[in-house]
Amino acid sequence: MNASTTDIPAFLYSPNRGMKPRTSTREIIYEIIQQEPGIHFRGICRKIGKHIGVVQYHTCTLQKFGVIQGEKDGRYMRFYPSGNRFDAITRQIIAALQRPVEKMILAVLVDGSRADLVKLIMDTLQISDTAVWWHVQRMKRNGVLIGDDTATVAIIPAGLAIYTRLMAKQGE
Repeated sequence: MNASTTDIPAFLYSPNRGMKPRTSTREIIYEIIQQEPGIHFRGICRKIGKHIGVVQYHTCTLQKFGVIQGEKDGRYMRFYPSGNRFDAITRQIIAALQRPVEKMILAVLVDGSRADLVKLIMDTLQISDTAVWWHVQRMKRNGVLIGDDTATVAIIPAGLAIYTRLMAKQGE
């Protein structure tokens, strides 16, 4: 890069086109990931209305420059800003909050309605008790919940503080 481009971040510079405009696709993707850590790949595509190949090219470039991190979450790829801002449990809770069933499980557990957990979620989301239990088991595998059954399941202590902080931030 020459002297005229040293004041812009390297990940926004294109050797073919020089300095990118302020509203470049790459910058928009970066801003979305900053605002919505844990957003999955298709979520980015929908938000900016771009094709998969375009978003894939720019997310790969952002990862190459170390500006964002991609993490596999089942069949999704979730993206987070780089740095030590999000530890493993925070990323797992962010991912859980983006799944309706798991978000409700966390909300019910925080409110202390543990005894009716399965029935409440089944009735509200119109899903089977097996589906609720599957999500509880996945959250336990991911280190978000502890306990043996729905009567004793709870959010890990560190997770409760993270959940509270994330929900307060969403309310802003």
